[in-house]
Order: sequence, then structure tokens, then C-alpha cells
Amino acid sequence: MAAATTKLDYSTGTRKDFDGSYADVVTIDDKTSMKITLQPGFDWCQSIAPKLPGCPSWCPATHFGYLESGCMKVKYEDGSETTVNAGESYLIPPKHLPEVVGDAPAVMVEFSQSTAQVVSSMKESTTNKLGNEIPFGADSPFILIARCHVKEECLDEYMKAAEIADKAVMATEGGMLHHTFDQDPDDPLMFTWSEVYKNDAALLLHLTNPPLVKFVEQHGEMGDKFEIEVYGTLSVETKEAFSASGFPIKYFDTMFGYSRIK
Repeated sequence: MAAATTKLDYSTGTRKDFDGSYADVVTIDDKTSMKITLQPGFDWCQSIAPKLPGCPSWCPATHFGYLESGCMKVKYEDGSETTVNAGESYLIPPKHLPEVVGDAPAVMVEFSQSTAQVVSSMKESTTNKLGNEIPFGADSPFILIARCHVKEECLDEYMKAAEIADKAVMATEGGMLHHTFDQDPDDPLMFTWSEVYKNDAALLLHLTNPPLVKFVEQHGEMGDKFEIEVYGTLSVETKEAFSASGFPIKYFDTMFGYSRIK
């Protein structure tokens, strides 16, 4: 089959609104692009932070893109800041806050790095804390447990949102080998997402999957707890990317064992 160029049409993407500002998201295979419009006066701490687990004070994501129009100032946790002008490209690391400068919206186009490219740079095996090399790393399966608590008055709506997210993951994520939403027998408002991933690439794709991103936002409105545990060895790069998402995460690295999942 001959190579073909795919043109991105943001008008056909999924729109995410946040207090007058918005992002149009387009996903192709394992790649995601967003056209973001931030209105003057946009406040990340007010519009975005409450929708993220832990309500972080600084944006935990890395942004890679191009400012199409307007002007944007970026402030960092360490007190430094920089200005991005129309026509300039940018790479913004975690722990920052954006601010629209002037009376015109800031319009930008952002891209996610291909998960395949990320994984190709990772080590195939890992050394455990005993100093022994084990056959677990970026290309091996692992288990993720996410415990969440739901506000009582939001239970019905939360269940509907969780079911929609589950069906979307099943339809779009081949690397998600097991995905269930389990209720605590002692607390009807406590649930656990039980997930088995084929490899690191599957997790990186999951983190940028629009239906999952939407569900996380909904949890910020309807839930009051979200904690994650990972059982298995992820690469250092994947841990850094996952931890930057702002979730409270505890990693349980593999010491020895085997997996029959190929």
C-alpha cells in the first residue's frame, strides 16, 4: 500500500470545554493532536485543576506545540517564566501555569509523541533491587489497580460515565488485556478499576485516549478519591510520564517471577 498523508480536521474531533476555553482533540492510531483556544482571563487552577486527581497547583503535563495566534506567558513553579508569541513553537515541561497575554485568545496546536517512538528508546530488560537482570520492562505486561470513591449523590451518573469509558477502552485499546470496574463489598461508593496492560505502550496510549481523559474530568466532579497502584516493572521513562499526570501513584517493581502473557 502506498504511503498517504492524513490531514487533521479539528472540526471533526472531540471538543472539551472548560469555562469558555476549549480543545478540539483528534486521535489517529497512537497519536493525538489538539487545537486549543484559551480565552483572555483563562485560569488553569480554576478551570482544569479541580477536574484532576489531587487538584494539583501546577499543570503536571508536558506540552509540545505551535502557537498559531495570540500571546501566552508560561509561569513555572521555580519562579521563572517565559513568553510564547504567535508563530513560535514550544516545549513546556511539567509544573507550569499558562496565562493569556492581551485581549485576544491564544490559539495553539499541540501533538503527543508517538508511544511507539517512546517505547523504542526504552530498555527491553530491567535490573531489580537485588542487582539481577529480570525479563521485565517496557515490553512486558503489568497490573494497574485504581481505587476511586464516588460522591453518594453522583453514584448513578458516575456508573454511567464509567460504563461509557469501559466500552470505549475495549473498542480502541488493543493493549488493554483486562479492564473491569469492581465494587467494594463493604463500601458501595468505593470502586476499583482492575487493569492488565500488554506493555508500556498500552499505558501511554491509555493516558491520551480522549474517552479516558473525559472520564478523569468527570471523576473530578463526581468523585472524591483516586489512588493508583502499579504491580510490575515499568521503564523509568514511562514512570516519569505517568507520574507527571498528577495521579497519586505507588509502584511495586517486580523482584522475580514469570508471565505467560505474550
